[in-house]
Formats: sequence, structure tokens, C-alpha cells
Amino acid sequence: MMHPFPVACAAVLYLGLPGIAQAQQPDLYFQLGAVWAAPLLHDNIAGQEITTQQSIAPMVRIGAGLPVAPKVGAGLEAAVAWGGYSADYAGSSTDLGNITTLSFLANLNGPIAQRLRWRVGIGMIGTIPGEDAGIFLQGGSWNALFSAGVDYYVPLKPKFDLMIGARADTHTLTPGQTTLVGFSGTQWVPRVSLGVGLSLKRVANP
Repeated sequence: MMHPFPVACAAVLYLGLPGIAQAQQPDLYFQLGAVWAAPLLHDNIAGQEITTQQSIAPMVRIGAGLPVAPKVGAGLEAAVAWGGYSADYAGSSTDLGNITTLSFLANLNGPIAQRLRWRVGIGMIGTIPGEDAGIFLQGGSWNALFSAGVDYYVPLKPKFDLMIGARADTHTLTPGQTTLVGFSGTQWVPRVSLGVGLSLKRVANP
């Protein structure tokens, strides 16, 4: 079942995009890029180390927001990434198929320097395997997600900027969400992503 938070974020993004696009200083962007993630699971069972690693995954990211103070904006960001993952155990590697991650963030952003802005957010990420198999129980899970990053804007067209966005984030994974017997304790999965795309030009850049 879909978690209420991502459903609400998706609805706000869909319904709010037309109004945000008409605002005086909109924060509206679309990016393509890639995500690297640390091992999804890492544990030691009976003296044997188990590591489940995701591949570098293609990513699509969209975001929208509005100013809430002279130098602070608030918005929502959604991203989807997809790729393969495998398990390394006792010196052998097993292909576990494909996995998709879908994330939603509520974020704040502000200027660092001309054309450079910071962005921090909190939200949820869904880990959705290609089939109800592998290490996941009942097809996947939704977990807390914390993110921080920077965006750099390069003038491109009268109405658009080239936008380069870098993010570092981390999300949780709990024992009840996997089929690995003996996997213990909530683990954190760090990720790094880089996206390049278009941003609707602001009336006045900081």
C-alpha cells in the first residue's frame, strides 16, 4: 500500500505546477542524472559478511516551490531511479534483479552566492523491487529520507536556466523489511546524486 506522505506530495506537485509556473519567482525544474548508493544492506551472519549493493542508477528529478521569505524558498521534490542490485555472500555474487526507488522531499532553499543555492529536505523514499522476490518482504517499503545539496544555475534561454543539482542523502532500512535471517538493527543507506536539466528562470537571481 502506498504511504500517505508520497501520495500527498505527488498530488500537490501535480495540482500546484500550473500556479507555480505563473508565479513571479517560481522554483520549477526538471533534471536527468544518476544516483550512486552505498550498500543497501551490510551485515555479518555466522562469520560470513553479507553485502547487498545497488548499481549506479539513471534518475529523473522534478521540483517545484515558491519563496516564503526574502531569501528562503520552500518546495517539493520528486525523484525516480532504477537499476539492478546484487548480493555478495561467502565470496559469491547473486543477481537479485531490478529495483526502483521513488522519493518525495519537502525542502527549503536559499542563496549561497550568485547562481548558487543550497537546498535541504526531509521526506520518504520507496524501495520497489521489480518483483516480490529477493531480499524484500511483500515487494518493498517506505522509509525516512534526509537530503542536502546545492544547485548551480547557468543562463541559457530567455525563460530558462541550465541547472546542475548535486544531492547527498540518506535513508533508513529496518529488519522487518527484508527476508535476510539474522539481519539486525536499523541501517542507514547513504546516496549521492547528480542531475542536469532546465529550471524556469527567476525574475531576479540572488
